[in-house]
Amino acid sequence: MERRGALRIAGVVALAALLAAAGVVYLVTECRNIPAPLPGRQAGSSDHRTGFAIASFLLAAVVLAAGSFGGRLRSRARIR
Repeated sequence: MERRGALRIAGVVALAALLAAAGVVYLVTECRNIPAPLPGRQAGSSDHRTGFAIASFLLAAVVLAAGSFGGRLRSRARIR
């Protein structure tokens, strides 16, 4: 049981880290240089996608909060 919980925590943290890394990429990289798998790429533009960065950081925070909240609900259900 403990291993399953540790794997879930590691998965939540990894997903949040990926989302936060994407947010950093959006903040630091110009639109024309954004990697192909990420949306928001625009040829010839020197703008930064701050809206995408904010959304990515918010999603990372939501993933961490949901992972933390979900674990607490499961532990309380086992106690009762």
